Amino acid sequence: MQKGINYWAFPPGRDGSPADPLQAMRAARDLGFDCFELTVDAADPVSRSTTLEQAERLRPAAQAMGLRLATVPSGLAGTT
Repeated sequence: MQKGINYWAFPPGRDGSPADPLQAMRAARDLGFDCFELTVDAADPVSRSTTLEQAERLRPAAQAMGLRLATVPSGLAGTT
């Protein structure tokens, strides 16, 4: 069994900006998690406007940290 944590579990920055996904992944690794669940939201850091190039940088970064990206939930239910 693998233990994972969701991006939404990490608080925003002191200025209210969303948590940086790479920093959240590092924290997850440091806390002993095996998997990290990125989320797709209406706004950054990962959203419909995220480019393929931006998205493709996340998996190798997670793998380098020893994390698996197993699932991707969305906060976009009911939005267009």
